[in-house]
Amino acid sequence: MDFTDSSNKAVDTVIIAGNNGIGKSSLVELLYQIMAHKYHDMPCYVDSIEVDFDSKIRTYEFYAKDIKGHDYLYVKDGLGLDNWVGSDEFAEIFPTSAIFSDVDINFKSDQITSVTSRNIDESVESIRSSSDLPTEINQLIIDIQALDDADVARVARNNMETGLSRLQVPQRMPRFTKAFDLMFDDLNYDRVDNRNGHKEILFKKNGHDVRVDQLSSGEKQIVYRGCFMLKDSHALRGSFVFIDEPEISLHPSWQEKILHFYKSLFQDEDGNQTSQIFCVTHSPFIIHDEKRYNDKVIVLARNGSGDVVAQANPEFYGPGTVQAVKDAFSVSWFANEAPTVYLEGPTDEQYFNKALSFAHINNHLRFKWIGKKSSDGSCEFTGAPSLNKAAAYLDANPPSVFTAFLFDCDQKINECLSNNVLRTKMKTYDSRKHFKKGIENALELDDDFDTSVFYQEKQTFGDYGDKKVISEFQKQAFCDHICSLPEGELKPILTHLIDAIERIDKQITIAKEQK
Repeated sequence: MDFTDSSNKAVDTVIIAGNNGIGKSSLVELLYQIMAHKYHDMPCYVDSIEVDFDSKIRTYEFYAKDIKGHDYLYVKDGLGLDNWVGSDEFAEIFPTSAIFSDVDINFKSDQITSVTSRNIDESVESIRSSSDLPTEINQLIIDIQALDDADVARVARNNMETGLSRLQVPQRMPRFTKAFDLMFDDLNYDRVDNRNGHKEILFKKNGHDVRVDQLSSGEKQIVYRGCFMLKDSHALRGSFVFIDEPEISLHPSWQEKILHFYKSLFQDEDGNQTSQIFCVTHSPFIIHDEKRYNDKVIVLARNGSGDVVAQANPEFYGPGTVQAVKDAFSVSWFANEAPTVYLEGPTDEQYFNKALSFAHINNHLRFKWIGKKSSDGSCEFTGAPSLNKAAAYLDANPPSVFTAFLFDCDQKINECLSNNVLRTKMKTYDSRKHFKKGIENALELDDDFDTSVFYQEKQTFGDYGDKKVISEFQKQAFCDHICSLPEGELKPILTHLIDAIERIDKQITIAKEQK
C-alpha cells in the first residue's frame, strides 16, 4: 500500500474504499495497532512499513522470532535496531500514537446526575472510541462546562471593576463549539441545565431548546465523534487518526462536508494538518468531492488471481454511475445548482455563512471562497485577482444559474449585473475604529473591543543585523472567535453582512426577471 503522492511525499489524508469484505477495515485496524503499539490479535501480517519522521524516511521490517517454541514479533530497521516490538527501545525510537473513531456507536446515553473530574487533554496514550461513547461525551461536556463556569466566576470576582463582556477568560468549550459551527448552520450548543434530578445538555435549533438526546442520528454522529477526536487533540497532537465510515447516518450534503470537518479538527493555527488521517468509506460524496486536497483515494479490489490489490486507475460509484476517481480539484468549479456568491478568502466564507442564518431572503443562496488549500496548507487562487479571472471567464461563458462575485471594500469595482453574473463589493465603513479594509471593516464592533490579543509580533533581521518587529493580524483566529460568540452577540456584529446578503438576494430576483 502506497500512501504517497506523485512526488513520493506522504499525503495528509488517505481515503480507502472498496466492496464489503474486501479488507478495508482490516487494513486500518492493522495500521492502528502498529501506530498505537498494540500488537495482540493483529488481523493480518505486515512485512515492513516506511515512516516519514521530520522528512527522514525510516524503514521497519517485522518478522516472527522463535523463542523456546513460541513466536514473538520482532522489528529491525537496518540501523542496529533488532528488538521485540513491545520493548521500551522500540517505543522510544518509534514514538507514535493513534486515535481511532469506530463506526460502532450506541446513541443511547445514561442519565448524568453529577459533575465529575473529567477534563480535556488528559490522555497522552492512544485512544479508541467505544459503544458507550454518548455517555462518556455527555459527561465530558457537563464537566468542562462546569470548569469553564467556575473559571469565569473566579475571574469576575477578582475583576469586579471590569465588565464581564470585556474579560478575556480562556475556556475549554469553544474547542468543541467552533467545530460544531463548521457543520451546523442552524444548530448551536447552548448550555447545561439541572432538570428533574439530572444534568441536561441543551442546543439551540432555530431559536428553540433541543436536548442532546433529541438530535437526529446524523447530528449525534457529528457531536459524539467530533468531541471524541477533539477531547485530547492537543495532548495527542501529531497522532495518526483513523475514522471508520464517517458518512454513517448523514445526508448526502453533509457527507460532502464531513471529511473537511474532521480534517479541520487536526490543523494548527496556520491551517496545516498536524495528523495523517486514514478514512474508510463507502460514500461517493466523499470520494468524488470537488474540494478534496492533498489526499489519496485507494480503491481495493480483487485481481484475476483473487488477491486484494489497490486499483491502478481507481473507479468508484458516483451518484448514479461508476466514475473514475478524479485527482483533487480536477472537476469543474462553476457547475452550480444553486445561486452562489464567490468571496475573496476563507474567513469571508466563514463570516457570510454565519450571517446567512440571520438573513431574510427569498432565494436559496450559498457562499463559497474562490480559492483552495495547497498541499502545505497555504491558500491558493485566492483574493481579488482570482475573483476577477473567474468573473471574466463567466462573462464569456454565461452560467445557467445566478453567480455573484463579492469583492472586499478596498477594491475598485463598479457593480454590474449581466447574463446571470453579478460583480459587486462590500461598502466601506469609514467610521470603523479597528479595521479600515477587508471583510473585518464591515464588522460592527464596539469601540472598546480589544483586538490586541489577535496580533502576533514577528522579528526579522536585516543584512546589517538591524531588528524589525512586525505586528501581524491573526485573521483566522479572530474570525473563529467572532463566529463562536452566542447568537445574541453575533448578530449585531454581522449587521452589514446580513444587509449585503439581502441586497444580493434582491439582485437574484432581478436576474430572474431579465431572463
